Amino acid sequence: MGYELHIVRNEEWWDEETGGGISFAEWSTLVDADVSLRMDSFAEVNLKDDMKLRIESEGLTVWTEYAGNEEGGNQAWFDFHENAIVVKNPDQDILVKMLEIAKALDAKIIGEEGEEYQSPTDHGVPTRLSKQEILSNQSKPWWRFW
Repeated sequence: MGYELHIVRNEEWWDEETGGGISFAEWSTLVDADVSLRMDSFAEVNLKDDMKLRIESEGLTVWTEYAGNEEGGNQAWFDFHENAIVVKNPDQDILVKMLEIAKALDAKIIGEEGEEYQSPTDHGVPTRLSKQEILSNQSKPWWRFW
């Protein structure tokens, strides 16, 4: 499944009712101002037999300067969702970028269990794994849920 970190302004990542969330306009303005971010609003992966899996989400953004990016494979995705920016399974490099984004948005980073992240080494976030380490540690690709 994976573990998500959320860039938010509210006390809890799931709290939409207290207001003060990040607006789509704020996210879009930040992405437009950062040459290392590209808002595609979709992610796509090639499957066997010339099939493709495509996920669409308004505000879905790729960090183009992530050292772990692979053509047609692993990418660092930042998903604008319910007035927050969500990243699944970030490593320390991605967390550094998340901290930069959080600072620019006057926000913070909260994990699924409510823990706050203030540095790239908080809560055991892994360093970037090699492609071989990723493949040996996962039984299924990120997009396969069955």
